[in-house]
Amino acid sequence: MRIQFDLNPNHLAAALLMASDDESRYVLNGVRVELDGPNVRCVSTDGRRLIVLNDHNDGRDLANLGFILHKDTVRRILPQCAADICDECGTGIKYSKIIGNLSIEINAEPNDFYVEIFTDRGVVCCTTANHGLIDGQYANWKQVVQTTPRCCAIPAVSFNQKLLDDFRRAAQMLRGSANAPTLFFHGEFHALTVRFPGLEEFYGLLMPVRADHFEKPATPLPPWLHTLLTAPTETIPTRNP
Repeated sequence: MRIQFDLNPNHLAAALLMASDDESRYVLNGVRVELDGPNVRCVSTDGRRLIVLNDHNDGRDLANLGFILHKDTVRRILPQCAADICDECGTGIKYSKIIGNLSIEINAEPNDFYVEIFTDRGVVCCTTANHGLIDGQYANWKQVVQTTPRCCAIPAVSFNQKLLDDFRRAAQMLRGSANAPTLFFHGEFHALTVRFPGLEEFYGLLMPVRADHFEKPATPLPPWLHTLLTAPTETIPTRNP
């Protein structure tokens, strides 16, 4: 079975910022790509930060499937689909805001799983379990998404500011500029949901943090994520070639 879909390379670049560099947590050393009906998501986490970026794929009903692109593979792909080359991204590669989409083809045969990635310039790379893909079970990120936080003012929260700056950099990759984020505090889990006005496809989570004051209850989830979490439970498998 072959599956074809488009992937927003800016989502891939933004997610790369949160991928772990800790080799002892090898399965987190990349960006997970999830297919779920008409949705394509890029997910990454280093254990303290989580980013989830959702995109609709032309109304096509895609198979439920997931795979993990190693961070080195992502760094190799992105410069080949950039409009201009520059040095502003903070991801260890040189590129500016990317135009167009990546075209992905998956061969999902049980004993022959591989992913081919194309740009307008042709084939960028072909990844397998032994080259470019991470073979393993990714963390269940939905378990840490909370639906009942409270709105929180930034000065009342204690955390490493650089971690939040990476979320701002990710938002800037998606639309060229980043407004101040809206933060939502999860008291029981000592975590912050990070959202940016006008970026409905963006969900971020930062933990652990401390807050001395929080305000009225608020709804932090974008509609697509609320739908995903309230739908009947269905696991999106990671293919282990």
